[in-house]
Amino acid sequence: MADRRYTEQEVAEILRTAVEIQSADQSQFEKSQGFSLADIERIAGEVGIDGRHVSLAALTFGRENVQNKKSTFWGCPVRQTFEYSLDGELSHQGWEEVVADLRDRYGYNGTPSQVGTSLEFRTGNDFRALHFAITPRNGQSRVRVALRLFEVVALTWIMSFLVTFLFSVAFIAGMAKAGHFAFGLAIAMCVASCTFFLANRIATGINRRERKAVQDSISSIAHHMAASMPSTSTVPEGELQVLRESKSK
Repeated sequence: MADRRYTEQEVAEILRTAVEIQSADQSQFEKSQGFSLADIERIAGEVGIDGRHVSLAALTFGRENVQNKKSTFWGCPVRQTFEYSLDGELSHQGWEEVVADLRDRYGYNGTPSQVGTSLEFRTGNDFRALHFAITPRNGQSRVRVALRLFEVVALTWIMSFLVTFLFSVAFIAGMAKAGHFAFGLAIAMCVASCTFFLANRIATGINRRERKAVQDSISSIAHHMAASMPSTSTVPEGELQVLRESKSK
C-alpha cells in the first residue's frame, strides 16, 4: 500500500476527502482559522504541484470570470469575450510593464491607447486578434479581453475541405472506372469524416492554447496591478497576497 503511486486526479480526490474528514472532526473555532496562500502552496509543493499554478488558481477563485458573446464556426469558438474583476488599479509604470509583457507574450508590437479612463491594447495579425481593455473604478479594475480566431479556424476548415474534395473526386473517378463506384464513394465519405474530425481537433487545440495565453495574461496584469498598490492600500491582506504572488511571465 505504501509503494502505490497515485495519479493527479486521485491525489486531488484523496486530499479533498481528507479535508472533509478533518473539518468534521474540528471544532467551530478551529474551522474558522482557514489557510493562507503560503500554507496552500506549501501543501501543494509536498505533492509536486507548482506554486505558480496554486497562485493562479487562487487569483481566479471566487472572482467573476464571465465568458459571453461566444460565436462558433462548425462547433469551434471563433469569437469570445472574457471579463475579470481584479482588485487594485494600474499605475502608469504598471501599464507600461503590462504592455511590454503582452508584446513579449504574443510576439507583436500591438497598439496601446487610452479611451476615457480605460487602458486598451490591441494586438494580433491577419489570423487572430486580441483586444484588452482595463477599466478602473473604486479601487478595482474590470479587465475585458476580446479574442477573435475566425480567420485561422476558417482557414483550417477550408484547407481540409479542399484536400478532401480533391481526393474524393480523384478516388471516386478511379474506382468508377474499375466498376466499384459505390465502394469508392463509401471510402471517400469515411476519409471526409476523418479529415473534418481532425480539422475540428486542430481548431479546438488552437482555441485552447489561445485561452491559456489569455489566462496567463490576466495573471500578469494582476501581478503588475498588485505592484502598483501603495503600502497603505485598504485591500484585505489576504487578497493582496494572492495578487502579489500570482504567476507572470
